[in-house]
Amino acid sequence: LIDSKNRLWIGAYGPPNGGIGLWNTEEDNFINVSPRVDTTDTDPDWNYINPYLITSMYEGKSGNLWVGTSQGCDQFNTETLRYVHFRKNNPKFAALYQKWVTTIFEDSYYNLWVGTNSGVYKYNLSTKEMEIFKKDTISNRGLVSNRISSIYEDDSGILFVGTSNG
Repeated sequence: LIDSKNRLWIGAYGPPNGGIGLWNTEEDNFINVSPRVDTTDTDPDWNYINPYLITSMYEGKSGNLWVGTSQGCDQFNTETLRYVHFRKNNPKFAALYQKWVTTIFEDSYYNLWVGTNSGVYKYNLSTKEMEIFKKDTISNRGLVSNRISSIYEDDSGILFVGTSNG
């Protein structure tokens, strides 16, 4: 991901160097900005991504990164290099815990759309409300599949959701 400040962020998998890396142009190497330390998610200084499997990254309008993993979604402050773990800090966001995140998108109305392999999650960044969209097998309305591959908003504000079935 190349952010609005022209920095290259890389999502990597696996210890010891998994997590998020930032390209250091001065030294021509990557800096691991989310090293795992010997703490747990109950530790107040828990500042690493768990698990190390980064599945998607998106720069929000705030300039921070939204990081999708095989177990949910976190926000990464690109200035302080600290995480906000929503499954820990916001019970409403916990619906995404242990969901494989495939894509992340922030629309023009400041809603965060998180695509997973089990539906789409719409998180209103202002009200902190979560709404879940899944395939309705009874009425055949809505999503054609729960496996989300992409989310896009056109210039008119219409949202398009790509799935494994179209």
